Amino acid sequence: MSMSAILEIVLPVIAIVGVGSLSIHLGWLPKSAVPGIGTFVTTIALPFALFSAIAPLDLRAVFDWRLVITFGTVGLLMAIVSMVFANRMLGFDLSRSAIVGMGGATCNGVMFGLPILSQAYGEIGIVSVSILFMAQALCIVPFILISADLGQNDETSVQRIVQKTAMTTLKNPIIIAITLGICVALLEIELPIVVSKATSMLGVAGPGVALFFVGAVLYSTRPSGKGSVVIGVSTLKVIVHPCLMFLGLKSAQAMSATFGWPEISPALLGAIFVLSTMPMLGPFVPLAAKYGIAEEAAAAALSTTILSALTMSLALWLTFNVSPF
Repeated sequence: MSMSAILEIVLPVIAIVGVGSLSIHLGWLPKSAVPGIGTFVTTIALPFALFSAIAPLDLRAVFDWRLVITFGTVGLLMAIVSMVFANRMLGFDLSRSAIVGMGGATCNGVMFGLPILSQAYGEIGIVSVSILFMAQALCIVPFILISADLGQNDETSVQRIVQKTAMTTLKNPIIIAITLGICVALLEIELPIVVSKATSMLGVAGPGVALFFVGAVLYSTRPSGKGSVVIGVSTLKVIVHPCLMFLGLKSAQAMSATFGWPEISPALLGAIFVLSTMPMLGPFVPLAAKYGIAEEAAAAALSTTILSALTMSLALWLTFNVSPF
């Protein structure tokens, strides 16, 4: 794939983020409307988009739980590395270090990954997004949320915090949508035409509105704070995380060959690697506000989003032209 073809995929995505920011700047959309858009995106648009994309797939041929384990393991390692950096280098307590961990270890694969990878990889791209979200929702995000709560709730038992986090995860509409989509695909259930058309129509709005929402959030939250925080989080996310993910994917590939396991699809490995170059999860800034570092988080999210345009493009070019897997 040529760089011009890659830019034709990546630049429209970045442009929609820019339109979201511009709409707030010009007053076309009031800041008070942004939370409502976010609720629509996370509870309706993206869940329906993911369900309608996953349900028709032949998952038996492409879904690979080894990559869920790999992404989750690398993500947990990255979260720990980020938290140690925040504690030792920035002087953050456990709660704020956990937020830095979210910035360094998570990927906004649903909002950025779905529109980019579905164009670049087709069905494989959609599967890679579901693998990413399962790994983050089951492993990485619970670890980060539990760590953040432990830093502020000295009198709250670990068991209660874990139970609260587990219930929040299980009630997540995107998790529910992905799970239902996987069940429908594996059981080869043919949905009634009314259901399939309705879910598709709602899902069409998902990626575009989600990207618009990212831009609106980035502009609505004033980015400032210590440069060391911004530089540190941005470096962890766009450089260290992709490098660790590459090593993790190559290790999974090597282990499969060593033990005689079925080969992992090189295209799926490439798509997962591209996902690792994307910005952190959307809740990063709102969650940071809860712990008093909203401005630093907003600045880090802004710089990471801008830098990710380069890292995503480079990763796509490498996977298609160098074939590292």
